[in-house]
Amino acid sequence: MLMEKLKGTEISESFFSHKNRVYPKAWHKVRIDEVADIVSGGTPSSYNLEFWRNEIPWATPSDITNNGKYISDTERKISEQGMKNSSASLLPINSILMCSRASIGPRSLNTVPMTTNQGFKSFVCIKDKLDWNYFYYLIGMIDKDFKRLACGSTFLEISKGDISKYEIVIPRNLHEQQKIAEILSTWDKAIELKEKLIEEKKKQKTGLMQLLLTGKVRLPGFDGEWKEEKIGDIAKQSTNKNSDNKISKVLSCTKYNGLVDSLSYFGKQIYSDDISKYKTVHKGEICYATNHIEEGSIGILEEYDAGVVSPMYTVFKVNKEQDNAFVYLVLKSPMYVEYYKSLMSASVNRRGSLRWNTFKNIIINCPPIEEQKVLADFFKQAEKSIELHEKELKALKLQKKGLMQLLLTGIVRVNKT
Repeated sequence: MLMEKLKGTEISESFFSHKNRVYPKAWHKVRIDEVADIVSGGTPSSYNLEFWRNEIPWATPSDITNNGKYISDTERKISEQGMKNSSASLLPINSILMCSRASIGPRSLNTVPMTTNQGFKSFVCIKDKLDWNYFYYLIGMIDKDFKRLACGSTFLEISKGDISKYEIVIPRNLHEQQKIAEILSTWDKAIELKEKLIEEKKKQKTGLMQLLLTGKVRLPGFDGEWKEEKIGDIAKQSTNKNSDNKISKVLSCTKYNGLVDSLSYFGKQIYSDDISKYKTVHKGEICYATNHIEEGSIGILEEYDAGVVSPMYTVFKVNKEQDNAFVYLVLKSPMYVEYYKSLMSASVNRRGSLRWNTFKNIIINCPPIEEQKVLADFFKQAEKSIELHEKELKALKLQKKGLMQLLLTGIVRVNKT
């Protein structure tokens, strides 16, 4: 693919090769320690409380994994005395804090002076040689090499020495580095905005569910009476087995996606070779993982005409006086998922479960069936909107990944001015 992009280009005159990549001659190969100071972290003694006063942010790997590109605060902080009495060092703003043991590669840029524990190798870029924002993105391409260089019996860790002598290829012109970083930062901002939009839409959906699925707020044009119904009065359990093996589609019930084709979803067989004792589920029927429903593992079969599920699942069918999609919507809602947790019949020796005899006594509020259908469709459209934004988010991330491959190797050059 790379050579196709360079087809017709005189590589010997304009490009050079490094680590199976081809780079412009206007770029140069350097060791990391030639363009950045590599700083290890440290931990003050936990026995001296004076070392742990709330003064200087002290990052641990969990602080990094819970943050995005930038980090401005940490869960724990140390005193200046604690820093002086340990191997911790104060990192200036815009240092790159990279996890260097166990999970190698996660990183953040600090927006305030900060220290780290010994699970880091941080980078302070040398001015006029390496732009900190550019190097933040470049690490995203070379962290696989860092992982390969890691060693250790208890946990994998990459040493300061191995990082120091690792060679990178970067633009000689600092402005070109900054321009590349600026372009990639624009994609990051777009991704961040899309993530915030998705989160906001999910919150809005949850808020509307609490209002509309309880009858506190009605949709325009509806004023019929709502009735409290037990699940057992509006639905019937199905215990039919796949004894004749006529159905071969094995389904799994997932926390977020409901019923899915098990083999396609997990990429491997996680079910028994003998599915003759599995329960059958038909289009429109609802089923839940008896031992995992408190996680939200409940689904309705819509994509296929029929399938089979584990004998550990509970399957039921809603009667014709109710809309099955509405009943499923209510039972899948965050309010009811929380309710299931209180119903789980857990014990010391056996995992909790929510069996039909208990589940059928759950009460839901049901409006007239026409209102049920409109509500079910309303929230289905809301979910489709969220799914569309999630697809767009995935596309943005793929575009950014492609841009990184092009810009950080010089296949596509930027205007340096």
